[in-house]
Order: sequence, then structure tokens, then C-alpha cells
Amino acid sequence: MSTEAQRECSKCSGPLDTSGYPLWCGACRKTYKKEYESTRETLNAARGFRQGVEGTKTVLAGEFEQFGHSSFTGQEIGQIIRNAPGPSFDADAPAKD
Repeated sequence: MSTEAQRECSKCSGPLDTSGYPLWCGACRKTYKKEYESTRETLNAARGFRQGVEGTKTVLAGEFEQFGHSSFTGQEIGQIIRNAPGPSFDADAPAKD
């Protein structure tokens, strides 16, 4: 009879077939990694979307600020927005969360 107890996965209580920390089996590690990557991709997409919205707001505000206190029709506003340049991509800019 062995005096050494069978080590178990701390997530699913199955047999521990890996080493290191945390004490998870290979299946639990694989599941965690897959979920982590998926979440990271979602967060990166959301960060990029927010940066695009902020860039677009900045560009459009600049387009309208040049007109001062002018009155516009909805059609004119639509045309100004369509003709406004899009935000530029600056890979060196710090990310805003």
C-alpha cells in the first residue's frame, strides 16, 4: 500500500497529469487557455473599437469647429460627415482603456 496520496486537479478533482502551478490537469489547462485567448481577443477588439470611436469623434469635432456658429440642415451635416477624413492609425500611441 502506497503512503503517497494521489494528487488531484484543483479544478475538476481528476488525476493530476501535469506539474507546476496551478495544480490543474492537462484538460483544465487547455480549457483555461482557450477561454483566456478568447477573452483577450474580445478585449482587444473592444479596445480597438473604443479607440476608433474616439478618433472619429476628434475628427468630426474638428470638422464642425471650423464653421463656428453656422446653421446646418441635416443633409449638409450628412455630407460633411461623409467627406470628413477618417481617423488615422498611430501604432505608437498609448492605448486608452
